[in-house]
Amino acid sequence: MKIYRLSIFSLVLTSAIAAEPFNPMGWAGYKTLQVADTAGIARDNDPVDVPFSVPYETTAAAAALRIVLETGAGLAEVPAQFYDVHPDGNSVLSGRAVFLCPMPPNEKKTFRFYYGNPGAGMGSYESTLSVRPAPKGPIDGPRHWMIENDFYRIETYPTSGQIWHIWDKKGTGRIWWLKEWNSLEKGGDPVEWSPNVWVAYPDRVNPDPSSPDSGKKVFAEPLDWNYVIGWPNPKTEVIEGPLFYQLKRSGPVPPHPAHSDPSYDRPTEDIVWAEVTHRFYAGLPWYYQSSTFITLQDMDVYFIRNNQTGFEEDGLFSHLVIRPDTPRLLPGDRDETCILPLMGHFDRMPFAKIKFSGGAFGQGHCLSDILPSKLGYYSLFNPQTGDAYGNFPLLERNSMTTGGEPTMRNHHMTVTDGFDSAISIARTFDYSNQRFNPENVTFLPKGQKFEEENIHLIYRYEGLQSLDVLEHLYETFKHPLVTSWISSP
Repeated sequence: MKIYRLSIFSLVLTSAIAAEPFNPMGWAGYKTLQVADTAGIARDNDPVDVPFSVPYETTAAAAALRIVLETGAGLAEVPAQFYDVHPDGNSVLSGRAVFLCPMPPNEKKTFRFYYGNPGAGMGSYESTLSVRPAPKGPIDGPRHWMIENDFYRIETYPTSGQIWHIWDKKGTGRIWWLKEWNSLEKGGDPVEWSPNVWVAYPDRVNPDPSSPDSGKKVFAEPLDWNYVIGWPNPKTEVIEGPLFYQLKRSGPVPPHPAHSDPSYDRPTEDIVWAEVTHRFYAGLPWYYQSSTFITLQDMDVYFIRNNQTGFEEDGLFSHLVIRPDTPRLLPGDRDETCILPLMGHFDRMPFAKIKFSGGAFGQGHCLSDILPSKLGYYSLFNPQTGDAYGNFPLLERNSMTTGGEPTMRNHHMTVTDGFDSAISIARTFDYSNQRFNPENVTFLPKGQKFEEENIHLIYRYEGLQSLDVLEHLYETFKHPLVTSWISSP
């Protein structure tokens, strides 16, 4: 099922424009919004997303909303996007408004929220954000879009809507993809996987009676892969407009249909539920992602992962930047970033050897690093090409919908460098670290709730000065602009 929740402005696919002079004649009134930087950080164009409630007399007035900046030269209309607009009772219109706001450090700006002019119609703003159906390929489905701005082009996975392919328009412009199961000729696998859980079935692991070692196990099919990339038909909500395009999917997460053995019995009821939201902005080199993952039944797991991205190497990234986020630092102290080489990129990995059916050997996972669960950010880059990706965790939380303390086992970030020359980074909430060892499964009672919010940055690496840019972005995400409604004439 596909549900569209359209913002009240049309998407015009041309270049962005600056604020325009505004005539207040004919408007019923305005509310005043103050936006301030209180952290001493210069802002280039930070998004401001605020709730609003204004008087209205007819539903036609819903189309007449404007954000206006007070300047020394007068009033200037600011490109904005209004969404979730709905009547709240008989005389109030509520919703949310988004606009971009540059701001000097320790400064503030005053905006007016005008309402009540049905004759003004909808605002018309140009945009650098393009969203269109993606060309048909080896995989087809109803959630197949190409999303593009000045910095990146992103293709969504046709069935689930996850991030499938990325192109860095400021780098080489080559395709970013991952091979877990499928080659690029078959479309490859999504670069963004999470959230996901490996549900364990220890009863499927049986002793091998022919083995002289009585402890040897036969790992026939000891797990199910409940990945959101395998969502067959999640509920889908879309918000589109000149400033952002938002894609939200939700629903039960069944075992991945293409990678589950149908010969094994499974629970008839849903056992995992998820919601994943992506928001892409015009004029910004990053997109926002959030997810919620809830266990609906008691279960054993090998691990639950979130904030997981994977990239096929093939010369794409050569180095990893890690910026810790240490709590309770003394005044004047600060964390420092570090740069690590990706050994798989330099073909210096002690690759694990896996024996496949028929006796062939191949390269498998090599878990090279385990990091704390809370990072300021990390980044992957290649100084030779300029291709670069950054991840800024805004929130990671584990709780119980039924009350009580959640289960937490081996809670950390993992860096897997060398799976068929790929790099994958993920946060694990519960991780047995023993693969399919049934004695090391983690029991999760019904009601475990895992939440994430992240910023995904696609940029060009231009030397060590790029670390300063990452640090600046980290500070802006950590200390967002402060908003307050201060008056109503």
